[in-house]
Amino acid sequence: RFVATTGLSPSAWLVRERVHYARDLLETSRDSVDRIAEQCGFRTSATLRHHFRLQFGVSPSRYRRQFGLADGPARPARERATGG
Repeated sequence: RFVATTGLSPSAWLVRERVHYARDLLETSRDSVDRIAEQCGFRTSATLRHHFRLQFGVSPSRYRRQFGLADGPARPARERATGG
């Protein structure tokens, strides 16, 4: 039923959700990639990097350089996107 509903196995769905959470943290926090990997349930930052690259085609560090926080206080990604 899970595959029929989501199109993914439970483990693939969980990895996808963890990587998407990591992406959100890369955009909105200044935590290290190691810390983000831990927060998202990956055993190592290497595992996060592997799965992140598979889903987004770039490393977490490169993604953060493109879409992460600029200098200044953290704002939710939605506010940054709309200029709010």
